[in-house]
This record gives sequence, structure tokens and C-alpha cells, in this order.
Amino acid sequence: MSEKRKSCASICLKTKASTPHKWELFPAELWTDGQPHLFRVRAGGCWMEGYHSAADIGEGVARLIGQGDAPDPPPQLPRGTRVRVPNGRIRFGRMMHDLTHVITDAPLRDPAGRWWVGVQHPGGGIRLVPVEDATPTE
Repeated sequence: MSEKRKSCASICLKTKASTPHKWELFPAELWTDGQPHLFRVRAGGCWMEGYHSAADIGEGVARLIGQGDAPDPPPQLPRGTRVRVPNGRIRFGRMMHDLTHVITDAPLRDPAGRWWVGVQHPGGGIRLVPVEDATPTE
């Protein structure tokens, strides 16, 4: 089903160094938990995690055109890497984890600069988790 909400802005960026990027911005108020002056971002047809300020989006565009801070290299978590990720349950005061594997080719970066990786959810499906929460196992 296509998105029924209307975007308030689009950013299309084409550089010699990369493939074209298209970001669609949607006011956060269109979602029940959204706050004023924040946006949901759809990049290349895929939703980015969370809500972003105009400054976050501007920093992301600056990084794409090479005018922002030099981006740190992506973390080394290639497809197939076995990782341990928190599952949200707590037992005896300790966070429980699931053992799974990375299914994205490489980590993804959101406009705020945070790295994410896609993992196979043990109950089925795919889940994006912050790279700092995905601990490689042997």
C-alpha cells in the first residue's frame, strides 16, 4: 500500500561521487508520537529510524556532498556476521539477548550519523538495531 501522508519537502541530490539520493520529509505531527519541528525521513523509498530535526537533516546532506565533518568509516559488520543483540526482556535484573546474524550487506547510516545494521529477528522478519548494540560472537 502506498503512503497516504503527504510530504512537506523533498531533497534530491546528485553528485559525481555517488548515486542519486532522494529524501522525502514528512512532518512528525502526522504520527501519533510525533513532536512539532521534527520530521520523518524516507530515503530512497525506505523509512529512516526515528524523528529528525532540520539540523540533523542538514548535517546529513552536508555529509553527502562532502562538506560536513569527515564521516567515520562504517563499522565492520558484513552480511552473515553472528551477533548478540538485546531483545528487550530483563530477567533477574539483567538484559536478555538473542543470537542472530547480520542480513544487510553493510551497516546503514541515518541522517543523524548513527550506524544501524539489519539482523534476522528470531521470531521471523528483519529488525534494525544500532551497531553499538550488535556484539559480534565467535
